[in-house]
Amino acid sequence: MKNSTQLPDVLKNAKPSKWQERAKEREENSDWKDFCFEVSLRVYDIIKSDRTLSQKWLAEQLEVSPQYVTKLLKGKENLTIQTIMKLEGALGIKLIALAEEKTELKTPLAPVNIPTYNDLIVTSNSAGVSGVTESIEEYEDFILSA
Repeated sequence: MKNSTQLPDVLKNAKPSKWQERAKEREENSDWKDFCFEVSLRVYDIIKSDRTLSQKWLAEQLEVSPQYVTKLLKGKENLTIQTIMKLEGALGIKLIALAEEKTELKTPLAPVNIPTYNDLIVTSNSAGVSGVTESIEEYEDFILSA
């Protein structure tokens, strides 16, 4: 009888598992993988909504195999910037917006000055305008209608 503390032969010859490395890699790249999945969903929606497009057509446009397109549409492919740009060109859409486009306005917004109730009364009186707002309720109605 064999000693029960010995490993079976199957386990002795097994290659060490790399599950921890794969889990760490998934965690480190989760934002990018989420983005790639979102790109995949958008591409899938476009292909399905336009009956003239197909996965085969997209594969031809990207110069890749139909199997690669299938992986891409399932969200199982880690997309490169080059692949995303090819998708943009083939589909005529924008999938990536540059950070500066999102954060910087081309023309700065002018500050908005909302007059207070007292400012409105003084301005109206000094301008000699008839029908001066005489209550808070009228002022609120004026501001909400602007």
